Amino acid sequence: MSEYSAKFSPETKQKLSELSSEEQPLVSVLVQISGGLGPERRSQLEEVGTEVRTVAGDVITATLPSSEIHHLAELDFVRFVEMSRPLYPEPEVQDSEGNYPFDTPS
Repeated sequence: MSEYSAKFSPETKQKLSELSSEEQPLVSVLVQISGGLGPERRSQLEEVGTEVRTVAGDVITATLPSSEIHHLAELDFVRFVEMSRPLYPEPEVQDSEGNYPFDTPS
């Protein structure tokens, strides 16, 4: 991994290590930046294959080829990169009476 791997979440590091050199799927990422995203920074992102989807303050959602994620992390204004992952529902938990507290009565 590059010296910029400190900008990757642990899950992102794991996913990247599991990809073979032939695999270059498009990945969705959350990116935290320092400062705002002006035209110059947007252009720098595009130069490394990043398609910006949403900007909310200092957080960007984007897609890019997995092979380019290291180049994204090398940008000086990028602070953190996390590849998207599925969210799993919390396991069902019963209360002391055997009821599921989030069920609605039928």
